[in-house]
Amino acid sequence: MNYVEKLDAALEAAVRKSINDTHSLGLLFSGGLDSSLLAKICADIGAQPTLVSVYMEGSRDESVASEGASFFDLEHVEKVIFEDEIEAYVKHVSEAASTGDILDISIGVPLYAGLETASFAGLESVMCGQGADELFAGYHRYLNMEVEQLESELKKDVETINIARDRSIASAHGIMLLTPYLDESVVELGLQIPVSLKIKSGVRKYVLREVAKNRGLPKSIWSREKKAIQYSTGVDKRVKKIIKKGV
Repeated sequence: MNYVEKLDAALEAAVRKSINDTHSLGLLFSGGLDSSLLAKICADIGAQPTLVSVYMEGSRDESVASEGASFFDLEHVEKVIFEDEIEAYVKHVSEAASTGDILDISIGVPLYAGLETASFAGLESVMCGQGADELFAGYHRYLNMEVEQLESELKKDVETINIARDRSIASAHGIMLLTPYLDESVVELGLQIPVSLKIKSGVRKYVLREVAKNRGLPKSIWSREKKAIQYSTGVDKRVKKIIKKGV
């Protein structure tokens, strides 16, 4: 098997393992590559997760999540984050994750809102795409790195993923967070895949896009550019403003 086939098999095995004995399953869904691939694998193996999307009105995820969800025959729960809710979310994230870090809170707010929405929907386990960007070079800053630097940076970034923050937020809602991209076998394989297959001709996460393409996802999904959750949901500027005020 080539690396695309190996990665596909490893991801499917990780998803199967994650959802074993899970009856009320959710999937945090932005409509982007990472979450859409998880949704497709779930659908291919007969799982029926409820897709959960959160965003601010007018943000990229508002249109992208709806467009992506239309490809799947799965229940889709959406939550609009209103500006007057963000201050409370900032406090909740800060308390749940024991952090005052702006980046952690900016990432944590949409995660908190998504898991809160999942909890209200009666979901007990929720899958997310955490780890895909670090394993397969999804961030823009990776583009200009030389091979050795990129290999080193990816390994370091995988090792320092703040999964404790995410699990703490999930725990605050009584939810088990499922992270197939961080399954031991996926991480091991991901670190073996040459960086030439992670960034190819300027395309980030190339190998993961090939897996999605082979799974039958439409080009509008597998070719979509990465945008970090705090930006795609529209919460970043609001969170920074609130934190700088000292809330």
